Amino acid sequence: MILFHFFVYADLQVDRVMEVDRDAKKHLEECKETIESRKSISKYYTGEEWDDMTHYDLPLNTSKITLEHRVWI
Repeated sequence: MILFHFFVYADLQVDRVMEVDRDAKKHLEECKETIESRKSISKYYTGEEWDDMTHYDLPLNTSKITLEHRVWI
């Protein structure tokens, strides 16, 4: 069995979030807190940096594509 590790991410941009969410600034702060929490948990359990792209077979930045395409991926 072949196993691949993907890291799907997007730049946190208020204008992009505003397309689907009127309270973007508030939710953006919540996203940042969630990201920091995930980084901390990952570092604690694995000893590795969560966002170190060398740990993934395919890092995929979805910042430049539409929400519909992100859902499709």
